[in-house]
Amino acid sequence: MPVISTRLSCDPAHSYMATNTVSKEDHFMNAFKNAGHLFRVAAVFVVGGLAFVGVRALLVPKSFGQYGHYRGNAIAEIAARPVTVSYTHLPTPTMPASWSP
Repeated sequence: MPVISTRLSCDPAHSYMATNTVSKEDHFMNAFKNAGHLFRVAAVFVVGGLAFVGVRALLVPKSFGQYGHYRGNAIAEIAARPVTVSYTHLPTPTMPASWSP
């Protein structure tokens, strides 16, 4: 029958670090053990960024930014609108003539 000792061994060959050493090859492989997850997350960011750039290119007008942070065609569109006259500056019948500008 083997004798089991309760004494702690001071022998370096039986220590925890000596029996659980990791070689350089194992350490290299453990460093990339979860690389698949990182590549998937990176792929999601790349696809999302490309989708954002594509949708933005479709939705932003071509003349945007021509004159600063505005659409260049907006000036021509506003100028093409019919002119409306507001008669608020004319005196009303209830307003005394002395109050009119």
